[in-house]
Amino acid sequence: MARLDIRLARISTVPFFVVTQLKRQIEDIAAAGADITVITASGPELENLEWTGRVRQRIVEISRRFNPVSDFMALVRLIQLFRRERFDIVHSTTPKAGLLASLAGCLSGVPIRLHTFTGQTWITLSGPMYHIARGADWVIGRLATRCYADSASQRQFLIEKGVVRPERIEVLGGGSLAGIDTARFDSRRFSPEQQSATRSEIGLAPDSAVVLFVGRICEDKGVGELLEAFGQLRTGGGNVDLLLVGPFDERQDS
Repeated sequence: MARLDIRLARISTVPFFVVTQLKRQIEDIAAAGADITVITASGPELENLEWTGRVRQRIVEISRRFNPVSDFMALVRLIQLFRRERFDIVHSTTPKAGLLASLAGCLSGVPIRLHTFTGQTWITLSGPMYHIARGADWVIGRLATRCYADSASQRQFLIEKGVVRPERIEVLGGGSLAGIDTARFDSRRFSPEQQSATRSEIGLAPDSAVVLFVGRICEDKGVGELLEAFGQLRTGGGNVDLLLVGPFDERQDS
């Protein structure tokens, strides 16, 4: 396969997002011949990131909370890294990484600056933090050369709220962040005995319907509303179990 001859930086605030969402996508792009630098803050999930070939890992401490001092230091570090590596493309996900990457990309002369919106944390905020978080997304929408949303409804929401202009944001395919390997979740891969053993191991009833939540377990992911709806199902006599898969996270994403 011919080398793409592209120097690409993929930037996320935390490595958890890379491990759970982007790893396969990054590996596939690298296999197509691009040189990729993955930039995240430090975290225990780095132990699960074993890159080979054309993928490198760089640590830039990016705080998920709004912190003027640490945010400025992260911005300086990104500018230095971008200028040294001379990337053709920087592609960010997560709000704080998107803001810093778009600013650093402009100041460093990176020609193609991409950002994927995966949700708006400012919806659940109020007061000054609402305006700061929404303003950060607005800046991303102005400085990125192209934005993406992981669903058509999210794209429309961002347009209606004046965050991104219609011509600067699009949805790839039917909408998704990195696609889903449906074969991985095909129940036919497992025998009835294996499925029964798994249910027993995690405390699910043998014949219940299962509502599955996968993500950070925190308020801004709608877990409270999910628990309320689940309670109504159980009160109504539904034979249903709720399974939450993900880390507990009481910090406000930023």
